[in-house]
Amino acid sequence: MGGIYPSVPTTTEIDVAKLHQFMKDPTKVQRLVNDENANTFLSDFLFPTTIETNGAVLYEVSAGVYLDRDPEEVNPGAVYPRAKPTDGDAAFAKVPKVGIDVPVTDEKLLESNRDEIKRAAQQVGRHVRRQIDTPAVAIVQTVVTSTLALDGTKGWWYTISKAVGEINNEPENYEADTVVVPWDLWADVAYDVMGFLPRETQSGVVQTNKLPEIAGITIAPAVMPPGSDPVVLDRKVFGSRAFKRIPSPEYTGDPKTGIETWTRRNPLGNDETLIRGRRPMIAVAQEPRAARRITGA
Repeated sequence: MGGIYPSVPTTTEIDVAKLHQFMKDPTKVQRLVNDENANTFLSDFLFPTTIETNGAVLYEVSAGVYLDRDPEEVNPGAVYPRAKPTDGDAAFAKVPKVGIDVPVTDEKLLESNRDEIKRAAQQVGRHVRRQIDTPAVAIVQTVVTSTLALDGTKGWWYTISKAVGEINNEPENYEADTVVVPWDLWADVAYDVMGFLPRETQSGVVQTNKLPEIAGITIAPAVMPPGSDPVVLDRKVFGSRAFKRIPSPEYTGDPKTGIETWTRRNPLGNDETLIRGRRPMIAVAQEPRAARRITGA
């Protein structure tokens, strides 16, 4: 009787085994999820400053630059008058824990190879991002009560520039630096602004399909709910992102900079691996006067 030898594994079998091994590495999965979703959070863009909390944040809204008394003439040897800073309105926000499990079935892994893991990483980011960005946009549209109507005759750039002037003229020394435009209005804004820009440069609109910074203002398209207004603001001071680090040893990553992940086989034993993503974070607006909504678009 001849010897019985194990069969040589096929390329597909080797690849699938490597993919399962990949999903057992927490660092690799976390890096993939965050690479696939890098620079996609609108809340990270609008609220670049972070505040670490234990679950809730108490903050002031529009603390202002005014004191409770004016300067006075001081005689030689006299005592200087002492003023007290004025406080803004107190506000409170609880940081929610936003997360989701996305399955990667063994059958799908066999059919689509590494693409299935990449798709799951994108889905984790998409759903976590939606639950964080949607409230952030709602906050902007709610707290920014100062508005400026679009000038239909003079166009978008004139209106944006006028909003910048109003913001910069506030006594708090704001410096408007950003215009956030809903994608459904992007074509109108881009068409109007492109008329002021040179096209024959390596970094021009024709070559990059992106509007450059104009007069110190970044014009950024964003996914926003239908009916949202474009917003001109000083991103440096407008608001912050409050987050909390939950001491869960299973997770990899930092909620301050991205999505935390935890990957494991489904305990139900139904032939799938679960990739979980979470990000405990909320956006808070602290200086609503540092922004203007452009209405009438």
